Formats: sequence, C-alpha cells, structure tokens
Amino acid sequence: MSRVLKATWIAASLVVLAVTLTRYDGRPNSDVDVFLAYGMLTLSFPSGFVAAAILALASVAADRLWGHVIHSGYVYLCAAWLLFFAAGYLQWFVSLPWINRKWKHSRSGGVAKQDR
Repeated sequence: MSRVLKATWIAASLVVLAVTLTRYDGRPNSDVDVFLAYGMLTLSFPSGFVAAAILALASVAADRLWGHVIHSGYVYLCAAWLLFFAAGYLQWFVSLPWINRKWKHSRSGGVAKQDR
C-alpha cells in the first residue's frame, strides 16, 4: 500500500510540474507560479509552508542584498517545485515512517519485531 501511495504522490507532483511548465507563458504577470505553489502546498502540507517561507526569504534576500527581484522563469519554477517536492517527500516518506517505526517500537515494550 505504501508503494502505491508513494507512486501516486510522486505522479501528482510531476503532474503539477508538467502543467506548470507547459502553461508558463513567460509574462511577468503569469499566474502559473500560483498554481505551482497551491498544488505543491497541498501535496506537501504542512511542510510545504516551510518551503514557501524559504522561497519568500530567498526572494526578499535577493532584493535587499543584490537589488535583484526574482521573476518567474523555468529555472525558478523548477527550483521552487524541487524545494516543495523535497519537503513533501522527506515529510511523507522519510520522517513519518521513521516516527511510526519508533512509536511502534516504544509501544511494543522496546522489543523490535525481528527480536521476537
């Protein structure tokens, strides 16, 4: 079951990326980055908010330090997607299973399943 969920989550993330890249028209007021943000925030909730904060801080830092405003472009969209993807993947398929194993281990009285 976990393989199916993982494959479905990865496929949904790739669909968000594909739609974003195919719908990007290069205009400064393109809203495709909003689609990317909402789509990946949904898939990576709640850790996606950390990714969104990192993107916002990077944008502010680039503006304040170098006077450069980060505009949406293919590189930015791919980097933002990758950040959201990494946050969601680490949350759902690394951290959560690890926490679940630790919780089950502590509930079983500290005896690992292979030791029984």
